[in-house]
Amino acid sequence: MEAIFPISALQKDAATVRQEAERDLVRLTVDGRGKYVFATEDVLEDYVQRRIEDALFEQRLIEQLERSMEDIEAGREYPMEESRRRVWEARALRAAS
Repeated sequence: MEAIFPISALQKDAATVRQEAERDLVRLTVDGRGKYVFATEDVLEDYVQRRIEDALFEQRLIEQLERSMEDIEAGREYPMEESRRRVWEARALRAAS
């Protein structure tokens, strides 16, 4: 879970902020509102890579749903058990990555 600190923590407790930034993004607030994000380069690269993978997975899912709708409209249907199997295989592949 991302840590949240007031911006003043950079001066008052910089060591704690840096420790948290080694693990995950740190959100810094100004006047109680989110303003900045602080992280190590490795944490930031991991964060960006996860978001890219999530977006690509979502795009593949949308494409599969569109193909499914085309199949239904064309009368190409699959038995429910086969559909479930395909979904579980896709989820297992996603979980493994």
